[in-house]
Amino acid sequence: MIRQPLVAIDCEWTTSRTGERHLIEIAAIRFLGDRVLDTFASLISPPSAISLGVRRLTGIEDRVLRDAPAIERALPRFTAYLGNTPLVGHSIGFDLDALRGAGANMVNHALDTHELASIMLPGLASYALGSVASHLGIARSTNHRALGDAQTTHRVFRALTARVKALDRSILREIVDLTRPTLWSLAPIFAAIDDEVAPTGGTTIRDAIAAKVGVGAASLDAFVARVERPPLVAQATAGPIDIESTVALARGHGPLGRAIDDFAERPQQIAMLRAVCEQFGSGGQLLVEAGTGTGKSLAYLLPAIRHSVATGERVVVSTNTINLQEQLVHKDLPRIQVALPDAFTFTALKGRQNYLCFQRWAAMRRRTDLSLSEIVTLVKVLVWLPTTESGDVSELNLLDDERQIWSRLNAASDSCTPRRCAAIGHRGCFIHYARERAAASHVTVVNHSLLLSDMAVDNKVIPDYRYLIVDEAHHLEDQATSQLGFTATLGSVAAYLDILAHTSSERRSGIINEIGHHLRGADVSNAVQSEIERVAQELSSRVENARAAAIDFFATVSAVFRTDERTGGESRVRITKATRAQSSFERIDTGWDNLAIAFAEVHTATTRLETHLQSLESSGLLEYEALMGALAGATRVNAQLRESIGGLVVGSDSNSVTWVTITPTDVSLNVAPLLVGDLLQESLFAKKAATILTSATLTTNGDFTYINRRLGIPDATTLAVGSPFDYEAAALLCLPTDIPEPDNPRYGQDLARSLIDVSIQAGGRTLILFTSHAQLRQTFFAIRARLERQNILVLGQGIDGTSRRHLTTAFATNPRTVLLGTASFWEGVDIAGDALSVLAIAKLPFPVPSDPIVSARSELFDEPFMEFSVPSAILRFKQGFGRLIRSTNDRGVVICYDRRIATKRYGELFLRSLPPASRRRLTLAELPEAVRSWIRPSLARVAVPVAGPDRD
Repeated sequence: MIRQPLVAIDCEWTTSRTGERHLIEIAAIRFLGDRVLDTFASLISPPSAISLGVRRLTGIEDRVLRDAPAIERALPRFTAYLGNTPLVGHSIGFDLDALRGAGANMVNHALDTHELASIMLPGLASYALGSVASHLGIARSTNHRALGDAQTTHRVFRALTARVKALDRSILREIVDLTRPTLWSLAPIFAAIDDEVAPTGGTTIRDAIAAKVGVGAASLDAFVARVERPPLVAQATAGPIDIESTVALARGHGPLGRAIDDFAERPQQIAMLRAVCEQFGSGGQLLVEAGTGTGKSLAYLLPAIRHSVATGERVVVSTNTINLQEQLVHKDLPRIQVALPDAFTFTALKGRQNYLCFQRWAAMRRRTDLSLSEIVTLVKVLVWLPTTESGDVSELNLLDDERQIWSRLNAASDSCTPRRCAAIGHRGCFIHYARERAAASHVTVVNHSLLLSDMAVDNKVIPDYRYLIVDEAHHLEDQATSQLGFTATLGSVAAYLDILAHTSSERRSGIINEIGHHLRGADVSNAVQSEIERVAQELSSRVENARAAAIDFFATVSAVFRTDERTGGESRVRITKATRAQSSFERIDTGWDNLAIAFAEVHTATTRLETHLQSLESSGLLEYEALMGALAGATRVNAQLRESIGGLVVGSDSNSVTWVTITPTDVSLNVAPLLVGDLLQESLFAKKAATILTSATLTTNGDFTYINRRLGIPDATTLAVGSPFDYEAAALLCLPTDIPEPDNPRYGQDLARSLIDVSIQAGGRTLILFTSHAQLRQTFFAIRARLERQNILVLGQGIDGTSRRHLTTAFATNPRTVLLGTASFWEGVDIAGDALSVLAIAKLPFPVPSDPIVSARSELFDEPFMEFSVPSAILRFKQGFGRLIRSTNDRGVVICYDRRIATKRYGELFLRSLPPASRRRLTLAELPEAVRSWIRPSLARVAVPVAGPDRD
């Protein structure tokens, strides 16, 4: 296929108000290798005006399309040009769908450069055409035009196939062998290149990679070179670190100031650094609220590093978000390492499910009944494995179904233990190596999820440590609620049963159906083999009985809780003592009794099979350790399901909240701890010599009481250090006095009208935060048309179909843009500079009273609204407010459209919890000019034209 002509294609289209897609440009390049043979390009006149977003993306204006041919004329010429030639495209499925939707009857073989790039370039942050081209050093036109993108696709295709050609021959050979019997569209590419490549000395992947690092090929299928470090050893005689010399490191004239260009000495950072040093010396817990711009990561990392170097005690730093974890590991710690006189080491550690297990990977490779998704996943791992040091799945780009397959390749299995895995003895186990690195590191960075899940299983992943720093600590309660809870769905029960036996139209899989594979070649008599097969068949029958009982049970739960009022969307219904007393709940009790019996029978049959197989340990049973590990894992899951679902149905734990989540297509049973503070104190904080918890939002009305109680540390030392930013000069808080309250029917209309006026005056550059998707959608469609007539693009989370990262990037790089967000946009969005000038908050972010967890926890307070809901909303409100001022030079306006902040007695608590910004109470009519006057300096920098309110 490589030696025949191919055609690279690209299409541009617009989407109408009704959601219909209309092509506006099509292009193609016929090529043979590097040589372009000819080209085709045509504009197409759509039946409706093109959207502002497409005009910005492509540079194509409606007037250009007026004289273009209609789709009925252009498409036949295009398909005639293509003929039956194989096609190349980036995410070509979208192009083909658009062409077929317009009437093209296309059966050409299609090669997707997006899929090929995801295999050959593991670890890219984005696989968009521009990102791939940039990574490969290929120049691309700034305009998103069809012919230019087809040219870029051709060059990307050539560069990627060159990388295929550069693969080790043993890897290329195995990819060809894996994919030859499949209909995978990229298989002919690998086969054609394999035919071109001359044989090399290597014969197998094991030989090629194992020879490189001197590891026995019989034990491992792949390996990478790595440096061994001895674990840290605590020094019993070490004293406390010297505070003044540590503080000197953070002075403007100190080593950090000399090594970091943008470093500035900050009194707030120094104050926090002193407090952390003192806490490491005295022990106990310290809560630090550090305002935006404090530089809190350096304020805790410097003491942590110096303490660990001096004492040999490991320090674990936990974050909530991947972004902060990567900032610490890839930016902050390396910069400190360069500047500091102390030699120290650091690493990131993740949960077991993130790391590849050699044993499980090798077992899947040996199977002969692989699905196409399994084969493609194996191909991705084959290409990636010789390049990775960590074995971390974040370096791979896996689709949803491939992530399901990864769950059968990762180190979360019970077979991944020192007793069961020979790879550990050769230091070839990624999770074992990650733990070794953590044991040898002064600072280990984890996330809250691992911190809490590891706490629940007595530190099976994180090496022993006595010093803990929790950043983004305002998330710790929610993460503990999630990690220490349990969710059961029909899908999760089916996944457990599929481990044992699964039969589909494609193939039979699972332990039972693979028994014959394990027995192949074993020194086992016919009688013993027949007995094992009989026991396996009995287990298979029990599995199918359990599957039927699970279907009946979850159907019953759905029938009991799904009512006519709960149609569409998601609803959560709390299960209380009163709920269990209702007659309809008896059906759930009966359904659970039947499922529990079926689970018990599966457990008994699994144990019987396990006992029979244990007697064959020395009989040469193929992949014995992996098989026994899988059975042990199935037994563990069975016990967990019986205990958790049973406790949920019966309601045996008074310190738990139980509820049903209902969606249009599924139903789940859920349980979470009612109070996590006691659990955190007993299982985490009490076991540490010192714990530092920090965030930009920990206080309500200047007080730590709420967060102290939520986290179970009422006696913790506290410190609040403000922001170094001059909020009074940088931020204006506007409180409209005539906006109706949120429950008033006029509220939505007045909100939309005001947002239009404000966004026009600001020239876009407005982020609007909502507490519900319903209100976001309503407002989006109310403001879009008028703003787009002013050349202001409106983007909505969950409407434009892109990720938060893509929406944020589009907003930051296109000033005349308004972005509507909810949930995750209240925090973690960092848009510094003139791209964000107005932050609008539609409603105060109170927790939903009907939410089962909120409802249950509210019952613990005498005044639940003031003692629970208001403090919770204040912390969320402060996070939202913090999106505006992200650097010293930022300037902007925050508008709170919820008049309750000015009219209710709790409103002043919100206001007193904010940084000391300037503040104005004014009418909606006065608001646009107030916004424009305040942000006038930044308007001049981006040359936003003067505009009056749009009353069209």
